[in-house]
Amino acid sequence: MDGGFKGRKLWFLAGCIFVFYTILGAIPGLSQAQNLPVFILDSQGNEVCRFDTQTAVNADEQTRGLMFRKYMPHRTGMIFINNADQVHHFWMKNTYIPLDMIFIDGQYRIVHIHYNARPHDETPISSVYPARYILEVNAGEAKDCSIQRGRKVRFGIAGK
Repeated sequence: MDGGFKGRKLWFLAGCIFVFYTILGAIPGLSQAQNLPVFILDSQGNEVCRFDTQTAVNADEQTRGLMFRKYMPHRTGMIFINNADQVHHFWMKNTYIPLDMIFIDGQYRIVHIHYNARPHDETPISSVYPARYILEVNAGEAKDCSIQRGRKVRFGIAGK
C-alpha cells in the first residue's frame, strides 16, 4: 500500500467516526457548542417560554458546563445533550450563578426540576428519574415560566 491510500483511509475512518457520533447524538446534525432554542410547552402544546441555550454535547463541555461564568442573560441557559435516559448527578462547584435545573427525558417530557441550586455548593443534585437532557437556566426562571413536571419541551426553530 502506498502512503496516499493509507492517508485517505485514515481520513475516511475519521469521517466515519464523526458521522457515527453525530448520528448517535440526541439531536441529529447538532454540532458542539451550537445555540439551540428550547421551548417549554403547555398541555395543549403551545409555547409558554423560550430559552436560547448553548449546547453541551461532549464530555469536556458537559464537565465545564456553566462553571466560572459570572452572568447569564435572562431566558438563556445551557442544554446538556446525552445519548440515553439515565439518572444524572450535578454539583455547583466553581459555578457562580444560582441555577434551576430542568431534567427532560427522551420523550421530551420534564421529569424533575431542581430549583435554585446554590453557587459553589458541592452537594450532589440528582435528576431523580432517568433523563436525557438537562436544561440549566437562571434561578427563578423555572417558576417564572410555570415550568412543571410532566410538561413537554421542543428543541429548534419556533413553530417547527
